[in-house]
Amino acid sequence: METLWYALVGLLFAAYFVLAGLDYGVGMLFRHVAADDDGRRRALATVGPFFLGNEVWLVAAIGALLGAFPLLDGKLLGTNATLLAVLLFGLVTFTACVQIRGRAKRGRGIFDALIAVGALVTALGWGAFLGQLLQGRHGLPNWFSLLCGLVFAMLILLHGAALLALRGTPQTRAKGSAVLTAGVAPTLIGVGVLTVAGFFTAGAVELPAVALAGAAVLATGILAAGRLTVAGRHGRALAATCVAVATPLLVVGFARLPFGYVDAAEPVNSLTVTQGAADAAALDLLTVAAAPMIPVLLGFQAVMWWLWRRRVTSSTPLFY
Repeated sequence: METLWYALVGLLFAAYFVLAGLDYGVGMLFRHVAADDDGRRRALATVGPFFLGNEVWLVAAIGALLGAFPLLDGKLLGTNATLLAVLLFGLVTFTACVQIRGRAKRGRGIFDALIAVGALVTALGWGAFLGQLLQGRHGLPNWFSLLCGLVFAMLILLHGAALLALRGTPQTRAKGSAVLTAGVAPTLIGVGVLTVAGFFTAGAVELPAVALAGAAVLATGILAAGRLTVAGRHGRALAATCVAVATPLLVVGFARLPFGYVDAAEPVNSLTVTQGAADAAALDLLTVAAAPMIPVLLGFQAVMWWLWRRRVTSSTPLFY
C-alpha cells in the first residue's frame, strides 16, 4: 500500500508542476509578449480561469505526503527550511501580485515586475529543491542544486510559452512561439550538462537506468515541443512541455527507490519508502477518504479547461 501512495504523491506533485507551471511560465513571460496594460492582462487571461485551481494540487500533494508519509514529510521539508522559505516567498509574492494588479489603480508596473520575479524565484526554488533531494543534501544549495534550479526555470519558461502560443491573442501567440523555438537549444544544452554532472554529483542514485531514461524523455519532450511549434501544432507542443516539466520530479522520486529520503552526509538518517510510511491502518483509512477526492479534482480541472478552451480574444473576460 505504501508503494501505491508513494506513486500517488508523486503524481499529485507532478500535476502541480504541470498545471501551476503554466502560471509561473506565463508570469515570467507576460511582460515580454505584451507592451501595454491591456495586452498584459490578456496574456494573464491565458491562465486566468485556472489560476487558483492549479495551486490546489500543491495543497493536495502536501496533504497526501503528510498523511501517508509523516516521517518523510519532516525529512523532506524540514532539512531544507531556508530554501523552502525563499521558494514560499516567491510563491506568495507571485500569487498575491497577480490578484492585486487587476484591482490596482496605479503602480501596475511595479506589480508586473513583482509577478515576474515571484514566478522566477518559485521556478528556481522548486528546481533547486529537486536538486537537493537528488544529491541527498540539506542546508543551503550548492552549485549543482542551483544548476537544477536554472534548468527547471528554463523548462517552466518553455511551458508558459507553449500555453501563450496556444491560447493567446495573435500577438502573444507569435511571441510565445518565438520564445519556445529560441529556447529549445539552450534548454537541451542545460539538460545535457545537468545529466552529466548528476552522475558525478549525485552518484548514489540507486536506479541510474531510471535517471538516464528520464533525461532521454526530457530531451525528447523539449525537442518535440520545438518542432511541433514550428509546424503550428500548438496543442501537441503543450502536451510535450507537460511531459518535460513532470519528468524531473518523477526522476528524483523514483531513481532513489527504495529510498524516499537520502542523507548523503549521514546515510544512517536515510529512510526507505516503507520506513517513512504511516501504518497500514492509517493508509487504508486515507485510501477510503482519497478515493472519491481524486476523481473530483480531475473532473473539476477537465471541466474548467473545456469551458475555457477557446483562445483569448478582445471579448474574453479578464480576471486579473
